[in-house]
Amino acid sequence: MDNFDPSALPADNHTLLVGDFNAHHPMWDHGCDAADAVGARVAAWLGSVGWTTLNSGEPTHVSYRNGSQTAPDLIACSDDLARRATWHLGPDLGSDHLPMVAQVATSNHGSRCIRKPRWSFKKADWAAFQVECEAAFEEAEPSLSTQELSTLFVNVLHQASVHHIPRGARADPKPWALDPELREAIAERREARRLLRRDDPPPLEGPLGRGKTPGCISRAPRHPGSLPRLRWHHPEQAS
Repeated sequence: MDNFDPSALPADNHTLLVGDFNAHHPMWDHGCDAADAVGARVAAWLGSVGWTTLNSGEPTHVSYRNGSQTAPDLIACSDDLARRATWHLGPDLGSDHLPMVAQVATSNHGSRCIRKPRWSFKKADWAAFQVECEAAFEEAEPSLSTQELSTLFVNVLHQASVHHIPRGARADPKPWALDPELREAIAERREARRLLRRDDPPPLEGPLGRGKTPGCISRAPRHPGSLPRLRWHHPEQAS
């Protein structure tokens, strides 16, 4: 086990963390089914400090030996900085690692919206998920320790999730939806609706006003035929 400790890395809002970490995790490598030990530590550290990766999930390394494509390189930063940053791969420079290019906006333009991908459990193939998990658990060695079984359990669930549970993020909102004046107008409309609901008069009581407000009664049609007929009885006739 190596001595790599992510907690020694800087974690402020003005730092870009760039490098070949030799760490593999589905968070920044879409071709990775299960995280390795270093990748799990890096991902846990990113979550603890509120950071994210700029990588799109594309492979950054092509093995000369077998042609496999992985993403051991990553660029990470705070969520605030990520909203002003973009990431893409540069041209092949002859190395087995592709260059990563990050651009950070320093002006006061509106920040782009960062949407984290979510699991779509409603679209999951649970039957295939169950089959894959059970097959992997049956192949487990009975001599594994409790810690090894726990790690195996987590990796099997994650790998089956990647294979059978769709994952994605909603598209970024349109530029006009981020306009400050539009947001202010929407907020004012919501506040006006809230005040209108709060100031509504209470419903009237009685057979003609049950469940209705005074405004509803005042706008009701006043047609003689719509009123109930009343019978009058003289007191002397009652005997």
